[in-house]
Amino acid sequence: MILILSVLFVLCILCGALFLTAHLILRRFFGVRCEGNPNVTYFQAEDFPGLQAKSVSFPSNRGQLLRGFIYSMDFPSYKGLIIFVHGMGGGHTAYMTEIHALAQEGYLVLGYDNTGTMLSDGAELGGFPQAFLDLRHAISFLRNSPLYRSYPLFLVGHSWGAYTVCNFPHLHENIQGVIALSAFDNMSSLLVRLIQNQTGKRLSFLKPFFLLSIFIDYRGLALYRPSYSLQEADCPVLILHGDHDPTVPLEESPLAHQEVLHQNSYIQTQICPDKGHNVYASVRAEQYMAQVFGSYEKLEKEYDQQLPPEIRLEYFEKVDFRRMTEEDPDVMSLISNFLNQCLPEAEEKIR
Repeated sequence: MILILSVLFVLCILCGALFLTAHLILRRFFGVRCEGNPNVTYFQAEDFPGLQAKSVSFPSNRGQLLRGFIYSMDFPSYKGLIIFVHGMGGGHTAYMTEIHALAQEGYLVLGYDNTGTMLSDGAELGGFPQAFLDLRHAISFLRNSPLYRSYPLFLVGHSWGAYTVCNFPHLHENIQGVIALSAFDNMSSLLVRLIQNQTGKRLSFLKPFFLLSIFIDYRGLALYRPSYSLQEADCPVLILHGDHDPTVPLEESPLAHQEVLHQNSYIQTQICPDKGHNVYASVRAEQYMAQVFGSYEKLEKEYDQQLPPEIRLEYFEKVDFRRMTEEDPDVMSLISNFLNQCLPEAEEKIR
């Protein structure tokens, strides 16, 4: 009996230590604000001829203000309203080329920054599920607005944003269409992969402890997975993923569960050949981005991570950020066609 109790005590101590480790790792990722990459040029509305931006703000779950813009071209009427949900590393202005393209197609586009990101309030990001809460309040803001509530509503997201729109919440929200670009399927699995990319160590045994820590903070939202949620989707969904994505490889994508997804006739999927994580960008744009940041990492190593500011500035002044954000016309055409195909069904739903 004493032996059994001793073993149980040791196991409790071990589990406690693993939980604390997982919790500290999550705090490292999400216990900070994200102000974007200081070396990157984030385009604004004025960088695109004819693109208009109307400033908006709305409170999220704890009263923190989320800020962004309603983007549009000067058209007499609009087909619908798209909410664009950004990924990690920057706010919505990291996607201005895509937002401009969607606005050119005749849509209003709401781009906002998540909690703890760039324009928005919040001392920290919080965690992956925080984006669900922010999106819920973005939708509430639009549906309570006399200016915007009558428009057919679409969701578009990239990476973290794609994970968010795939699950929200199981799409029983009178959404007319959803586009997920480079989504991941499992939060804990992705965290293990991100740690491996940074440290070279694959700490798969931490998965249940990541899940527990997230569950303590966000309850049932911690359990969401697109491969489960999309089985209940009642609107058209388009999932695009690159077959060379180093950030979210195909085995981490909802597309690893094709046999499940295809049970729902609303879901369309496409694997894009030779594409990385920015599946909407051209192949040469992704290659250029990899070249720019790869060369910069080598430069930092030459200076033992103590690169003088003037050399850093000189390096990035030569970077062509237009070239880095060049779109893939075929992918953008696929997105545009999908949205337009959703419109007749959208009109039936709002009658």
